Amino acid sequence: MSAKLTSWEKFWAKYYLAWDKFRGRLITPFAIRRILKLKEGVLERKRLCVYAHYDPIGRVHPYVLKQLQAYKKLGCTLTFVTACKSLNKEDETKLCQLADNVLFKRDFGRDFASYFIGLTKTPNAFEYEQIVLTNDSVYGPFRDLSSVFNQMAERNLDMWGITDSRDPIYHLQSYFWVFNKRVIESGFVREFWGKWPNYFDKEHIIHQGELVLTRRAVSSGFRVGALCEYDAILPKAIADWKKRVSIGIGLEKADENENKPWRQIYSINHFDGAGLLRKFLVSNCNSTQFFWDILLEEGCPFLKADLLKTNPLKIWNINFAKDMLPADEWKLINSHIQIVHQKTISF
Repeated sequence: MSAKLTSWEKFWAKYYLAWDKFRGRLITPFAIRRILKLKEGVLERKRLCVYAHYDPIGRVHPYVLKQLQAYKKLGCTLTFVTACKSLNKEDETKLCQLADNVLFKRDFGRDFASYFIGLTKTPNAFEYEQIVLTNDSVYGPFRDLSSVFNQMAERNLDMWGITDSRDPIYHLQSYFWVFNKRVIESGFVREFWGKWPNYFDKEHIIHQGELVLTRRAVSSGFRVGALCEYDAILPKAIADWKKRVSIGIGLEKADENENKPWRQIYSINHFDGAGLLRKFLVSNCNSTQFFWDILLEEGCPFLKADLLKTNPLKIWNINFAKDMLPADEWKLINSHIQIVHQKTISF
């Protein structure tokens, strides 16, 4: 059970939220650093993609260019919003060949501010039949995105994502959102983003943005879902771990005939499988971290980049990602990490 907030803590949280909203609204008129390219005119396509980007050394890496090509292949009008002060000139040239609109924003508000700027500055943004919001926090796609969109079209949803979460409440994870015709024409999307205050604080962005948007969509009667739903992935994860874990005793011996090395467990010292299984059973996990391998097996087209860059949650079997990914994709990933983080993935 979480500890209750004191009266002072509640006051400070409320005050800080109000202050963060105020300073976000204050800087919003000055949010755009410069416009490199902006295509005016009538709608030529039915689908808009706003792509949020940031790179510490001002590069548009090959894996990002590959993603942009995938969205262009889908027939998207492509609005690229970067939080970099400047970009590598060669990358900038390649980018302008792919993107219809290229905007530089000031480095605040994270990806939500990029989405806001992309939607408010793209001509006729809310007249498209479908809007895609995505960012560079994932590697991939590892499958043709047209098959993903066709699969989701059959479900007749108004808003969907690649993955969802129940931590702390149900929401679609904001690295990939799609809004369909019904929810766009209702004015819901325009109203939400038109009033978005561009918070600075990451927790405010998550709680007032990622969590609230999904909740409002559901409460407004819109059909919401994910390609890889947590409730469908969790039983598969539990069944997989139960096969290998004996609660209270430790780990089962790995099956020497297992043909999926990312599922093998070698020793109790290497990984507390029993402890993680208990966590699965009593709480909600981030599926893009804990269940990355099952997601890929179930057709998820992306892998969160921080798993390979820093592995913040120390996911034990990420070492086997190379065995699951196409060789050309692995080359792009390794190249990105080597350039930005000055290291090579050795596993």
